[in-house]
Amino acid sequence: MFTIASTVARSLSDRFQLTKWLGYSPCMMKRLSFQVIGDYEQITAIPLGLTYNVYRFDNGKLRSREDMAIEFYAYFESKILLSEGRMSDCKRNHRIIMAEMMLELKKMKNAISIPPLFNFTRYPGEGKLPNIPVQVAEFFRLWDFRHLRRVLGLNCDYQWFKDYVFKKHFRGLHDGLEWNDCSGSLVMLCLRKLSSFNKMFTGDHLGRYVVHTTENLYPHKLVTLLNKYDKPTRDPKVKTRYFARILARGMETMYEYMDVKKFFGKLVWVFSEDDIIGMNLVYGSSSGLRSGGSHEYKKDGIKYVVTTNGTKEDQEYPIKKRLLHYIREFARTGKFKFYEKACCICLKQEIIFSDSSNEETRKNIYDKCRNFSL
Repeated sequence: MFTIASTVARSLSDRFQLTKWLGYSPCMMKRLSFQVIGDYEQITAIPLGLTYNVYRFDNGKLRSREDMAIEFYAYFESKILLSEGRMSDCKRNHRIIMAEMMLELKKMKNAISIPPLFNFTRYPGEGKLPNIPVQVAEFFRLWDFRHLRRVLGLNCDYQWFKDYVFKKHFRGLHDGLEWNDCSGSLVMLCLRKLSSFNKMFTGDHLGRYVVHTTENLYPHKLVTLLNKYDKPTRDPKVKTRYFARILARGMETMYEYMDVKKFFGKLVWVFSEDDIIGMNLVYGSSSGLRSGGSHEYKKDGIKYVVTTNGTKEDQEYPIKKRLLHYIREFARTGKFKFYEKACCICLKQEIIFSDSSNEETRKNIYDKCRNFSL
């Protein structure tokens, strides 16, 4: 453990000064002590008087020594700040520091990191599912009672539904059946599955059915998201001359397959603003970010807020308006200038529902996290 912990400390940047000080190889055995106790390892930072227990197993699998080192270093960094040789107490998010360390230790395949301007990095904040008032949950139970009785022609009272249909609320706001209760008739089992209340407000051994994508970002969800994009985009062994030899023939093959060579030299394209105005967008899905601020207006005494995020349908008009503006400016000046912000990355906040009994499907839902780039 001393060897791995020392390697991790050396590999991190100087902004983790406490980690580099604790993991300084010649003095490490005087500053850190390790003791295995059952399923966890107890690490003590002797000069700091801090002790941390890091578990050696994750879901029954033995964790790597590097992961364990990152965890206890991040814990000590969250409690003590070492700057210019001086130590001071601090209170930082342990899990965010873990994510910072994991990303810094990762060897990117398709990117060269730009040195940060400052000695810190801003990470997105986590989001949580909003607290649901008790009255809303009760409304869903009453809805189930009335709707299912009417549709299925049941002759039973509300107490019968509370006793045999509704499961426990995951926040403990309502009593009910356990998530794995299979007692009762086939009718009861079907009603539990059909219940809107059960789908929205309860869960099973994997957790609740409704998940917020920006919940539990740290330490692993955000790291996993960024790793998705870290794919090798080129093979350094392949020489440029090889591509030069095959590119021309590749283009010819594409033109032949598309059957467009018969149009070469025969069509003249002239720009018309109708090309932009009549352009069709694929509606129904989110388009991510659009640069600009939000504005408010009132109608019939109600205040409305128009934001710059939304579906493609919401953004069609302003996007086409900006395109026409740039094209007209280019036609007038001969210069193309793009004023919109083009370096923004943000997480997409989504509330996702899945009551699938497939454990892998549910896990993918919990781990889901998306970002939008502009």
